Amino acid sequence: MYSAIDYMDFDRHFIMLSSRTKNNIMENSDFYRVYYSDEYHNSNGLYLFFTLKNINLTKYFNKLKCSFDKRKNQNIIHSFTFIEKEILQLCPDKKTRAINRIGEQLENGFIKIFAESPYVSLGPNASCNFLLKISGIWNNDKKHGLTFRFYTANRLLKNDG
Repeated sequence: MYSAIDYMDFDRHFIMLSSRTKNNIMENSDFYRVYYSDEYHNSNGLYLFFTLKNINLTKYFNKLKCSFDKRKNQNIIHSFTFIEKEILQLCPDKKTRAINRIGEQLENGFIKIFAESPYVSLGPNASCNFLLKISGIWNNDKKHGLTFRFYTANRLLKNDG
C-alpha cells in the first residue's frame, strides 16, 4: 500500500532533497532523493494520485502502455508538466539542462506503467486510477531529470479532518 496525495494538493514547499549521493543506476551522475512532508504525512518520495479518462491498456514488454485521449486529460497533462518543472527547479546544479520525461510521455498521449498486478483488459472509454512515484532528481555534467514510475491504483483514502 502506498500513501499518496491527490495531484491537485501538491505544494512545492513541502519538497525536501537529500544530500547528493552517487547515482547507482546511471554512470557518472549524482542523485538527490525527494522527500515530501506536509501536515498529514512524511514520505520517502512523492506519490501523486490521479485518474485518466478514455484509456487503452496494452502489454509493453514487462510493463503496460496506457494510451489516452489527450483532449479529455488536458488538465492532468498541464498539472504534471507544471509539477515536474517545479521539482526540477530544485536541482542544486543550475548549469545543467532539465529533461522533462514525465511531460514528454503525457504530451505524447501515453504513460508506461510498472505492472504489479496481472494485466486486465478494459473496455472502450474506460477510466483508471494511477499513482506517480517521484523518487528523486538525477544529474550529470550536462542534464538533470526526475526518477519516476507510474503504477495502477485502486483508490484514494482521503483525510477529511
